[in-house]
Amino acid sequence: ELLLGWCVRVSDTGVAQLAACCPLLAVLSVRACPKVTDASVIKLAQSCCYLVDLDIRGCDDVSQSGLDALAMMLPQCSVQFLEKRMAPAA
Repeated sequence: ELLLGWCVRVSDTGVAQLAACCPLLAVLSVRACPKVTDASVIKLAQSCCYLVDLDIRGCDDVSQSGLDALAMMLPQCSVQFLEKRMAPAA
């Protein structure tokens, strides 16, 4: 579990390095990290197959495309986005 919420300097580059170094990561919060985008979400989905909980509330540059990619690659992952919680696909 890694909680990086409100760390405004966390970026896609940092998330990509995190994903590469921590493939067993299960829980991540990058809530209100304005430099986190779809690229981060996709990299996490590609590299962290055990991710079950991702908090990206306040990451305004994460779009529906990023969420769709995450849902397709990690259907078990519960995503907190826009102050709502998206349940894993059934």
